[in-house]
Amino acid sequence: MIVIPLLALLLYTQPGESIHCFYCPDETLSSECIDTKNCTTMGSCKTTVLSPDVGFPFQGNEVVIRGCSISETCIPSDEGLGNSRVIFCCTTDLCNNRGINAS
Repeated sequence: MIVIPLLALLLYTQPGESIHCFYCPDETLSSECIDTKNCTTMGSCKTTVLSPDVGFPFQGNEVVIRGCSISETCIPSDEGLGNSRVIFCCTTDLCNNRGINAS
């Protein structure tokens, strides 16, 4: 009876439960926030942009706080010009990577 152990394995393996996020709990330049954290119990990643790059030309010098968030309580803000604080929420691995240079 291989079916019963296989069924038990499928029931206890729930894909998508684990999520990893970039993590910098203190104000950090966006490009320097490269640490990661397992956020399995929280369900989503969050980025709070404390000093959005405003003006022209955009220089890319954002200061951010990144980490885990409970999916139901992460409320994104509009990304309109002139905002002093912009919040991004996402639910896939390392999705809170805005401003991190891929090198």
